[in-house]
Amino acid sequence: MKKILFITHQLTRTGAPNVLFNMIRCCKRIGHAIAVISLSDGNARSDWENEGISVTVMPGLSSVGDKMVSIMNRFDVIVVNTIVCCDVIPLCVASGTDTIWWIHEHENYFSYYKDLLPEWNKIEGKVRVYGVSPTTQQLLVNMAGYKNAEILPFCVTDRKDIEKNNKTKLGTVRFVCAGLFSYDKGQDILCNAIQKLPPEILKKCVFYFYGDRTEVDYDVYSPVEKLAGSMEFVECHDSVEHDDMLRIISDMDYVIVPSRKESMSAMAIEGMMLGTPCVISDKCGVTYYLKDKEDSLIFQACNADSLADSICHAVGMAFTEQYDFVAERARMVYDREFSEDIFSNRISRLI
Repeated sequence: MKKILFITHQLTRTGAPNVLFNMIRCCKRIGHAIAVISLSDGNARSDWENEGISVTVMPGLSSVGDKMVSIMNRFDVIVVNTIVCCDVIPLCVASGTDTIWWIHEHENYFSYYKDLLPEWNKIEGKVRVYGVSPTTQQLLVNMAGYKNAEILPFCVTDRKDIEKNNKTKLGTVRFVCAGLFSYDKGQDILCNAIQKLPPEILKKCVFYFYGDRTEVDYDVYSPVEKLAGSMEFVECHDSVEHDDMLRIISDMDYVIVPSRKESMSAMAIEGMMLGTPCVISDKCGVTYYLKDKEDSLIFQACNADSLADSICHAVGMAFTEQYDFVAERARMVYDREFSEDIFSNRISRLI
């Protein structure tokens, strides 16, 4: 058993904190002792504490250098989550504690934090750097100069309690797209693609958008709002709790991920886990593990015509045995790459 300190930027029920939570649960099951420090509080804190995880919120952690190094020295391993926590890394180096830095972000973050990232020659041999996907690994090598960066994909908890509903009910093909209404997430590209669909395809579809509508990029959100207000087969809803979103995904025929750039895509993986195939941009890191028309439908990023073609293909196969084949293969990818058992084995080798 080892004592592990996890450091994260926030305690929200969103991407990077969610997958770190899954890592912590895996480490607890293995038998390691866990403590967590977060730079800010959030709505997921109670979830973590209910799992028996010790959580301390320390804003401005990097400004209490000597104190923090002293705390770090009490642990065998430190896991630092996300590029946002980059200013913690020099303290980890100063402590001499074995450190894993797990990075999830896409290239915009690398551009923003470029001048704040510690130089490779100052952390080489002292910090093990991992990206969540081959996409992130290449950014670490090419934009940060971290030559020995490796890949550590995250896991998604298998929700056997969520019923896998029958798909393609009543001849309607249902697509769900969820996430922040932002340029990177690309919901406006999906709107353009919907308007390019032939009438005979469009009449068979319903598109559901979910996301926080209080803080949006209006250039992205406005096309969604316009379509939802003018087309009966397009609906726009506020974001929902994670469990509710999983049930929605289970009830859909396809998950659509139209991102301009995304390091992985937890939603696509959750779809695979629930037997709901994804229609996904080739700029999402998870496509490294996928094959077009075998376990997913992959389209060219930023290309509404390509996305429209993939939607047409999705509708065409929705009422055939090919749909079941693709859904089964998607689940196989989940079992092989993103299950908790696979992740626990990877963690056991790392720690």
